[in-house]
Amino acid sequence: MENPPLLSLSEFAAIFGIQKGYEHFPRMHREICDWLQESLPRRKRLLMAYRHAGKSELVSIYVAWRLMNNPNASFLIISADTERASKMSELIRRIIESHPFTTHLVPELNESKWQSNKFTVKRTIASQEPSVLCRTIGTGATSFHADEVIVDDIEIADNCRTQEARKKIKDITREIITSVGRKHFLFIGTPHDDDSIYTWLEQTRGFETRKWPVWRADGVPQMPEIGHDHQWIAEKQMGEEGEPGTVGWFKSQYLLIPSKAYETLMDWSGVQIYADDVTHRDRWNEYHEQIMPTFYLRGDEILDVKAYWDPATGLQGKDNSVIALAIQAVDGNVYLHDLKILPPYNPKVGFKDQINEVLFFLKQHEVPVVYVEKNFAFQLADELRRTAKQQGIKVSVRETTRKSTQNKRVFIAQQLEPLVKTHRLWVHQRVLNTPFREEFESFPSSRRDDTIDATAGAIAELRFVGMSYDGTERPIASRPWHQMEPVEAMTWSPTEHTFERIN
Repeated sequence: MENPPLLSLSEFAAIFGIQKGYEHFPRMHREICDWLQESLPRRKRLLMAYRHAGKSELVSIYVAWRLMNNPNASFLIISADTERASKMSELIRRIIESHPFTTHLVPELNESKWQSNKFTVKRTIASQEPSVLCRTIGTGATSFHADEVIVDDIEIADNCRTQEARKKIKDITREIITSVGRKHFLFIGTPHDDDSIYTWLEQTRGFETRKWPVWRADGVPQMPEIGHDHQWIAEKQMGEEGEPGTVGWFKSQYLLIPSKAYETLMDWSGVQIYADDVTHRDRWNEYHEQIMPTFYLRGDEILDVKAYWDPATGLQGKDNSVIALAIQAVDGNVYLHDLKILPPYNPKVGFKDQINEVLFFLKQHEVPVVYVEKNFAFQLADELRRTAKQQGIKVSVRETTRKSTQNKRVFIAQQLEPLVKTHRLWVHQRVLNTPFREEFESFPSSRRDDTIDATAGAIAELRFVGMSYDGTERPIASRPWHQMEPVEAMTWSPTEHTFERIN
């Protein structure tokens, strides 16, 4: 920037905030603006700020401010995905169109240079390069010679789950930095893994780094002016608004300490033990306009029940095949009511022993629905349906698939830790006869996690009251979960592989 700025970045940002109706311009935002302006001569900069801190908006304001002072400047903005790139581009354009110090930069309406992800402001030079070009990390824009390259959130939860994925991000970043014609680089984001691209930039690529974690050095919240106070931070630690709520996630996203999302503080002392069975009493159901049974556990009305089968061979040295039963009460408690390790695969009868044990488990607890994970063997769900039909057992078999990008340890931590930390996870004492506690206490470092993985799968299928962990609202069921007729007492015959009635 050759000429002194017309006004400081902080002043420019404050004016935009007034236009949007903001009541405060937080001290932390002023600090970020001052650093962005003062560090302009630096070629490599890395800005890290905690989740929900508004860093992308501030950087958008920064680009508009740069164009105000030098309309001939050019910027390449690279984001992890198309949605992020589009949002950044749209915000920069909106600032230029509305800010009183930049409206003169908007081209005439009949010009074709004001597009969604690529636009050019009014300037005094002739150039083939747009003022701002927004791209994703996968599209490649090495031929665009910008004055500054801004890389916004190149590392997100979905693209850094595996070592291979993290290497890909590093390779792309290395290509961006070494491309011919690049002059200045500004990376912004938050870490999502202990092997973070931002650590690599800071320690091996010489990037000048400034960090704004959720707490200041003196223990005071960074932005209480906009409601990010002690209570708000405590809520984020518990994983509200669709966030996992693990200690690793909070350390990375709010304290800016690179950590794995499945790093967890699951303390067994936060688990409640019980020995009660499900009870019921008849009650008038307004939805069905008739008297129907209402079910309870420890006096809590049951909202939902899910059985989850995570199949495996169960052979020596291999994963165990596990079925778990989870119950959701209206008051928010979650009960691991039963869990069973199924017999190993039998070459003579295949998975017939496991399937019959699953059916016996469902009949024993009178559960009408079971979820079967398909990743291990896609045909088991169909085989379970056929066997149930042959034996006259009414059960709904639903298939579920673990995404290939979904890290199992992250999934387990996301489902269990928020419940444990709030003392809302209850485990029936019969479950203590399985390896569940051992796997729980050694997670995530142990090799065995079959029982807690199946438990996490069952919990993930429950209809939680209010806001669920994935950020979607799940209403209370309008009908009872349990609509099967009382079943006859049954016993398992290991020789005939069938159910036999007890007279």
